[in-house]
Amino acid sequence: MRNIERAFRNHTRIDKIRVAKFVTSTINSNLPEITNHDGSLNTVLGLLEKGDINCAGEEITGNLFDSSDATESNQTRVARQPNEIAGTGIVQTEEEKKKAEEDARRRREEEEEAERQRLAEEEAEARRIKRENSPLNKFLKSIRKFGTKILEDESE
Repeated sequence: MRNIERAFRNHTRIDKIRVAKFVTSTINSNLPEITNHDGSLNTVLGLLEKGDINCAGEEITGNLFDSSDATESNQTRVARQPNEIAGTGIVQTEEEKKKAEEDARRRREEEEEAERQRLAEEEAEARRIKRENSPLNKFLKSIRKFGTKILEDESE
């Protein structure tokens, strides 16, 4: 593609963009799109040639373009845990993104509920303290204390 380097620079704001002009190794494939010498897949082929770990995290062994390897990689896989991929550069699938969002939403709701309960308990404690320290309550306590003191003196 013409001006692809400039397009990447404009979009990513990274000045050092390197596009492979040619691939020096021999590529064997049954697909003519891969073996074409038009330069359309040079960067991808160069990255695949130098990379030893694919984006899903499994090691690449043998020929990259064998059809037998492709069928194995299309098998159903167990979704990764969000903490397993944090900071590793692994791209999440849609299922993993939805699960991570659901887990985050559930944790946020639990935290909000715990905060609401804590605030309700604090309000109840504040009401109890206010009621105990109210002038009416203090007056009633002093009357009860006076009454019990008088009754104790007479009974002794």
